Amino acid sequence: MLALLDAYARAPRVSNPVELSSAYLRAVERWEALPENAVGSDKSWVVRSQRAWKEHFAKARAGNRG
Repeated sequence: MLALLDAYARAPRVSNPVELSSAYLRAVERWEALPENAVGSDKSWVVRSQRAWKEHFAKARAGNRG
């Protein structure tokens, strides 16, 4: 049974292109135009937030062991 599930999980998947609505594309354009997303702006907060996120969930997993 596990071999069957493993074979299924490894099988290539065919997916159709996802159509994005014009409202979604406008929202992305607005987000990209924000000053904090400009070229040259300080984005060091991204690394800090990713590190904090990983640490948080590592602790959560470690704390839930029974």
